[in-house]
Amino acid sequence: MVVRLHGRDIEELILNTECLRIISFTGGTQSGCTTLSHALSADSGVIEVRKTGGRFEADQNWWRIGDLCSTFYYEQMEHKYLISGINISCSPAWSVSPSNLVDGALIVVDVTDDLYLLHTEHLLRQALEQRTRPIVLLNKLDVLIKSPSYCAESIYQQLDMIIQQLNSISKRYNTSILPEHVCFCSGIDRWAFTLGSISARLASGMNITDSELIQKLWGDNYYN
Repeated sequence: MVVRLHGRDIEELILNTECLRIISFTGGTQSGCTTLSHALSADSGVIEVRKTGGRFEADQNWWRIGDLCSTFYYEQMEHKYLISGINISCSPAWSVSPSNLVDGALIVVDVTDDLYLLHTEHLLRQALEQRTRPIVLLNKLDVLIKSPSYCAESIYQQLDMIIQQLNSISKRYNTSILPEHVCFCSGIDRWAFTLGSISARLASGMNITDSELIQKLWGDNYYN
């Protein structure tokens, strides 16, 4: 359910500084950063957004989304968060946010284009050097699913290749990309999931714990 916020609601959230967060969106030129940030804003209730021609645009009667910044509203148990997202991919002057500016970096990866993966590796390396906590968003998964050139196994191999390449960079900084650091999504279709969210739905029916199923999904396993 989308919660619609008004000016007074947003003002109360801004005054509660403990629940303010700043994150950055960064990725290759065709990674879908802007579409993803606009889709999140549409679902958050902070602004009214409509989809036109494959892009999301803010309602003229509310404030207009710039390509650079978006704001999201998120509830977790009794806590309410106002999250400011900075779309770094729209600013050629910025390559990645300084660690003292953001709480974390969302690195958006176009899973359909291997050419942009080199740029993604560069962004991940910079985030790790600046000690910014990165989360990898594997975007445009819908394109792989709908493509006749891909089957379930080839999609798995494509995603595994991307994660392995990014993990090889992370290990140079004594860290690893873990299941909780990866999100699978389609910005244009406005859906996403993590292995944690999938496991929470399926584990009880398979008679194993959430953590056990996450490790099965993360590893080189298949369900028969």
